[in-house]
Amino acid sequence: MAGCHQLPDSASMTLARFYSIPTLLQGAALTGSYVLTGLLSLDLSANDGLASMVWPPAGIALAAMLLGGNRFLPAIWLGGFIAVNVTSGSVLMALLSACGTTFAAWLARTALTQLHPQDTLFDGLLQSSGSDWHSQAMSGTGWHHS
Repeated sequence: MAGCHQLPDSASMTLARFYSIPTLLQGAALTGSYVLTGLLSLDLSANDGLASMVWPPAGIALAAMLLGGNRFLPAIWLGGFIAVNVTSGSVLMALLSACGTTFAAWLARTALTQLHPQDTLFDGLLQSSGSDWHSQAMSGTGWHHS
């Protein structure tokens, strides 16, 4: 009976990936950048800060989804909620907006990965280590470390 409440190995590995310290820190950074760019975008809008012609957090959310997958959905949702709640003061509007922006990021990632599964734009960045990427970039510019 002691093992009845244990998760299968694959489920526990997935939860460990979602709730690891690096993922939580990345999620916090993502939420912060989403809120900051959202507030700046709304502050620069021409219609009293209720809407913006350009929404940079959408690009940030899509990039996070392409690089990190679904594990960043809660961070995107939280960033969307905070940005809209701070500016509008309406919890209902913030809830609806956060759900919409999170769904849009998920849908865009799903569409891109399903329609173009052979594209490996991010594979090189994800698989190479920082030093490999740095050395490749520096060799292309003629800069070298001694």
